[in-house]
Amino acid sequence: VNPSSLNFSLSQGSTTATTQSIVIANTSEAAQTYTAAATTSSGGHWLSASPASGSVAPFASGSVSVSVDPTGLPSGTYLGAVSIAVSPANTQSEVAVTLTVSGGQAALQLSQTGFRFQTIAGGGNPPGQTLIILNSGSGSLKFSTSASTTSGGQWLSVSPASGTVTASSPAVAIVTIQSAGLAAGDYYGQIEISADGVSNSPQIASVVLNVAKAGTDLGAFVYPTGLVFVAQAGGANPASQTIAVTNPS
Repeated sequence: VNPSSLNFSLSQGSTTATTQSIVIANTSEAAQTYTAAATTSSGGHWLSASPASGSVAPFASGSVSVSVDPTGLPSGTYLGAVSIAVSPANTQSEVAVTLTVSGGQAALQLSQTGFRFQTIAGGGNPPGQTLIILNSGSGSLKFSTSASTTSGGQWLSVSPASGTVTASSPAVAIVTIQSAGLAAGDYYGQIEISADGVSNSPQIASVVLNVAKAGTDLGAFVYPTGLVFVAQAGGANPASQTIAVTNPS
């Protein structure tokens, strides 16, 4: 289950629900079923998860949409969790959810807090993925990006290194992988987005790279597992987005 935590940053007075995704990857040879349940420790019922149950085929992945509704919430920080129970693997995962409701000042928000890449040992680099950086408050903010890994060298990168976002003009960052020389196995890293003078800085996106043994048939890989569209009420339609289907084998 990835990521292990989700962060939402919204402005006080907002009545628009915001959604992020939890990815459930099945690396076993047996189909797995799951249930998802959302709970909150403060602020009432602002958190929900959908679907409440589902199944994931062998060596495939599914997703659960996690939504927060800030309607009526005063400024402050609210805590919740989404519990994912999987069977017959008999595992239980809890994804921590933090909702920050700001009083209108600039606030960082990421379109997603988790990325998963797949490739074959000795094969090509997986295609890059997109991270949208938003300002969920007022004014503008200047941000910087950085990438780090826990093993395997510096196989993870993000660009651009810096930029500026406003409430109506988000920024697009590209997360890329250089898998040359990596042995089969799982590798972990993170993308950090920071901004000076912003109360909820930094924001973190976790990255998982699965490198399969040479000759493995991974099948098709679909990216992304969710889409975020940003628009203003009464304004123009947001630009279209693309779902890519790739074959890393």
